[in-house]
Amino acid sequence: MVTPGSGSVPGSLPDPASERAWHDAADAGTGDDGAADSAPGVEILTRFDSIVVAGGRSSRLGGTPKAGLPLRGSTLLAHTVESVRPFGTVVVVGPEDQPLPEDVLRTREDPPFSGPAAAIAAGAASLSPVAARAAWTAVLACDMPFVDRALPALCAEAARAASSTSSSDGMIAVSAEGRRENLAVLVRTEALDRALDAAPTTDAPVRSVWRHLDLTETPVPEDSTADVDTWDDVHRLDLH
Repeated sequence: MVTPGSGSVPGSLPDPASERAWHDAADAGTGDDGAADSAPGVEILTRFDSIVVAGGRSSRLGGTPKAGLPLRGSTLLAHTVESVRPFGTVVVVGPEDQPLPEDVLRTREDPPFSGPAAAIAAGAASLSPVAARAAWTAVLACDMPFVDRALPALCAEAARAASSTSSSDGMIAVSAEGRRENLAVLVRTEALDRALDAAPTTDAPVRSVWRHLDLTETPVPEDSTADVDTWDDVHRLDLH
């Protein structure tokens, strides 16, 4: 079942100054391909829907939900949602214990805790009825405190693909350590739907979906995809 978000949310986090121009591009209008000029000679994608995966068990945190962890006056989930909310429809896949803005959709993987691939499938199903569904969809985990710093690189690469004859199905973030981040992805919506039709999703890893797609590896800034799995991570990333 898909429901709109309800309840109040903490104040949105101010964006890092170095990325202000990228966020301002969302208000400047976009072309038919969802791209806008972010600087002279530079295009960046500013129209995309988002699936935010927020339904894990947080077992290494002793069951404390990652989504509700504090982040500079906000929460991890609220920060992730606000990072992408200006650019299209957002659906959060996870339990109903975290407040969301009214315009954010909420759903749950079926059955609950059946894995991130199932969550992506549930999120895509929630977006399918949206009348003005975007040509691109971001897939993000809710436990990356600095993922907004990775989005400009993904969006710039997507804009290049959208304005060329590239056959790439989407962009996958690659950390400074060379690790592919399976929940920091910007993918063509048609390709995402096609991959979900072809892949098993219940209790399946995310790579079971992505292996059906040609994803362009996109380097992103250091620590932008650092995630929170343990209390050591909470302290290392200075979450408060």
